[in-house]
Amino acid sequence: MLTKTRWRALPCCILLVASAQSAATAYVVGTAYSPGSDQILYTESYTTDSATQAQVKYNGAEGELLAEKRLDFSHDRHAPDVIRKDYRLDLSLTITTEDDITTMRAKRNGEAPLDATLEVDDKLVIDAGFDFFVQDQWRDLMASKEIKFRYLLPARKTAIKLKLKQRDCKAGHQQRVCFQVKATNWFVAALMPPIDLEYDKNSLRLLRFSGFGQLPDSNGKNQEVDIHYRYPDTEQETEPGSTP
Repeated sequence: MLTKTRWRALPCCILLVASAQSAATAYVVGTAYSPGSDQILYTESYTTDSATQAQVKYNGAEGELLAEKRLDFSHDRHAPDVIRKDYRLDLSLTITTEDDITTMRAKRNGEAPLDATLEVDDKLVIDAGFDFFVQDQWRDLMASKEIKFRYLLPARKTAIKLKLKQRDCKAGHQQRVCFQVKATNWFVAALMPPIDLEYDKNSLRLLRFSGFGQLPDSNGKNQEVDIHYRYPDTEQETEPGSTP
């Protein structure tokens, strides 16, 4: 249910987060490639300031800062508070949740902030809280159970219902566990391609994300990406352009 809404159409930013995080991981780098190629679209660098605070910086292929955000997981590891700035689009977005009410405030091109609030009955997942959500559902996912949840789309002023389930990995990836995310609604599913994820089966770290990425293109449009993650203590990474 949407209440107290004053919101105009803004660029649709993401369908699922592509930021890997862990309270035990101090630094993670994700390289976003154009699907099926070795063309780098951007990189995202994830740094944890503490067990509940983190920041992400998005840089272009030439190193220029495109966007950044701060995440606060102190009240809910699945639904963090978010402060995000996109310098290319002159767009800022703040997301906070209190008493099961999520408030979104957007500001673009120096205009007055536009607010929207959202209340949902089901468990809501926000931004990078999705990675923690996967880890917390690990046992059920390994038992081939289908997990349903709602994921916040700030630009659309709504939360869509998604389903998450384990799928077969590519041959030779014995140390990985693969999942696929789809919309439960057939109409939304027709517009939203499935999102494929690869996790390390031992560390439960996100290694690869294929689908609509977090960062829109320079025109504010969704862009499909193939993101490969690197962690401080391992150089494990799939080759760009390979099939998940």
